[in-house]
Amino acid sequence: MLGNQPFKTGTQGHELRFVERTFRMNSERCWRLGLIVSELITNAERHAFRNGGGSIRVELLPSLSFVECRVTDNGTAEANARPGHGLKIVEALAKSLGGTIDQRFGPHGATAVLIFPADMDTSERLA
Repeated sequence: MLGNQPFKTGTQGHELRFVERTFRMNSERCWRLGLIVSELITNAERHAFRNGGGSIRVELLPSLSFVECRVTDNGTAEANARPGHGLKIVEALAKSLGGTIDQRFGPHGATAVLIFPADMDTSERLA
């Protein structure tokens, strides 16, 4: 894990920072979480930083019963932004984890908050 160390991405000077606390989750749920985070980071890279560099922060905040994952950026989003195929996939993956995702876009950045149960059998959610 990168911990709380910044990681420069691309050639535009984007900074990616991971803030995490150690916890255990099964591999099925872990790869779903990884896909969600990857898509949210990709969206920030593509849409939030049209005018140069910026920062993306990924926070993983587990508790006894829930895990909260926040992906924030300090870019600018269009006021009339509409969800594309990627965000529909993110919503489906969040649902498969038994969770919800809330996304907010504004002139000073975007925030996506995923909340899902800390322990759940994902095979129950695929039906």
